[in-house]
Amino acid sequence: MDFSVNLVDLVVFVVAFGVSVLIGVYYGFVSKKKQNTPTEYLLGGRRMGIFPVAASLVATQLSGPSLLGMPAEIYAFGTQYWLIFLPATIMTIVVIKIHLGVIFEQRSLSSFTYIQRRFGLRVKKMMSAIYALSIMLFLPVAIYVPALALNQMTGMDIYASAMILSIVCLFYTLVGGMRAILWTDTLQLALMLTATLMVTVLAIHTAGGVQRVWEAADRGGRLIFFNMNPSPVVRVSFWTIAVGNPFVLLFHLGLNPTSIQRYISLPKIEDAKVCLIVMSVGYVVFNALFLITGLAIYANYEDCDPLKVGTIRKIDQILPHFVVNEGVEIPGLAGFFTAGIFSASLSSMSSCLNTLSGCLYEDFLVSAHQHFTEQQKSLLLKGIVLIVGVVQLLLVFLVDSLGAAVFQLTVSVLSISGGIAVGLFTAGMILPKMNEHGALYGGICALLVVGGISVGAQMRLREPTLPLRSDGCSNITAISAQSYPEAPSEDDDVSWIFRINYMFYALVGSILVLAVGYPVSLMTGGQRVRDEALLAQFLRKHQQEERREIQYSDVNTENK
Repeated sequence: MDFSVNLVDLVVFVVAFGVSVLIGVYYGFVSKKKQNTPTEYLLGGRRMGIFPVAASLVATQLSGPSLLGMPAEIYAFGTQYWLIFLPATIMTIVVIKIHLGVIFEQRSLSSFTYIQRRFGLRVKKMMSAIYALSIMLFLPVAIYVPALALNQMTGMDIYASAMILSIVCLFYTLVGGMRAILWTDTLQLALMLTATLMVTVLAIHTAGGVQRVWEAADRGGRLIFFNMNPSPVVRVSFWTIAVGNPFVLLFHLGLNPTSIQRYISLPKIEDAKVCLIVMSVGYVVFNALFLITGLAIYANYEDCDPLKVGTIRKIDQILPHFVVNEGVEIPGLAGFFTAGIFSASLSSMSSCLNTLSGCLYEDFLVSAHQHFTEQQKSLLLKGIVLIVGVVQLLLVFLVDSLGAAVFQLTVSVLSISGGIAVGLFTAGMILPKMNEHGALYGGICALLVVGGISVGAQMRLREPTLPLRSDGCSNITAISAQSYPEAPSEDDDVSWIFRINYMFYALVGSILVLAVGYPVSLMTGGQRVRDEALLAQFLRKHQQEERREIQYSDVNTENK
């Protein structure tokens, strides 16, 4: 790709990064609210407002890989993702009714403190270690993907881009704490939305309008609304979205430590419910924009696909390729697009660094440093952030050498940790007889089984796309259009269990935690939960009895 950065693009990109740095400087050195205690540094003193928390929650759910990957997914595999609003709505209700109240009442620096109070220290450390591993695998990819996009568009060295991204993120995360993260997330969300809207409008315009986009998608077989194929190896179907994806969303919306940390930074649970609903709506809106963008880009390349003719090497490169070739004459578009991709990664990285430091400190280090002053504890947290950030930057070199397999493994590992977390939190809140033995063995079983499936899945054949064409290319020797199957060939030597769609990993993990853990709990004597604050509100007998007594007393008073 031959692309030169103009002054407007450069200004937009530099300003976006500069403002993030200034926010960190303000909260680290100027603001009267210093980050000198763990509560201030990790939770903003539990006095944050709805607006920045809601914006941060939406921004945290997006990442550089998702901004690049989702339009490419629609381009190559169709529109079945349109159904995402259904599990998002259902899981929002589930989190509000079951999980959010219990989580909010805990108010701990680590979300896994609930696991300790409910199941003991061993289970908490197991869950915290699994989560830490998943984040350590995810962050290098979150850094690498935008660096790769910038390299494709401008020729800037990948490692230089990764270093700039990491240094900026580490700076405002270290000195500004949660307050800086929330307000930079708000800025970055605005950049992500602007970039996505600009590319969407451009793609529709260059394709000839909405009607032509729809017609091209229909001709290309991209309009897939209800693929009812029940096979678990199909890449995207009604069942992967309606059955498998809800458990992924349940983790990300309600039980992800980064989400929990933001909920408990608010002063009231009512505020947390509002933020949860806003996050769910924002998640659906962004996915709708990705869907439209993917179809519009397909309409532009309907009969001359860049992947088919070798202009790009991977389908994930289709969005930067489009921006470079179609948006080069629009001043600022490339700058906004690049800033949007970097903003998504900055948001993910800063949130994960802050949350992970809290988990590592609270779950593994706090007992050995109880004699520290509050300021020393805050410095220890910042030291953890710095060490983890440096390690992530070094791991980018590994991602670059191993390529796509790492990304597939990362997505799988995130699903594994999410499934185990969903199983443990849900079992703790709705199954009073679930005990430490059951939780421990259920979690280990889920880790071994789903982890084994995930590792074995790296051997499977690459998923074929929907048909791609090159017969309309005027300056390239035409390649005959091929028809691709919807799922991997049955001749694939890899066992079917390793070809299960990764969206089912969280579902399988959650089921294994319950299916193994609950019988083990019953066989080892079960448990009686003495602190009913650890149970979902509809299972709290004493509270229900007290409420009935109050209502009965009120009725007697009225009768008198």
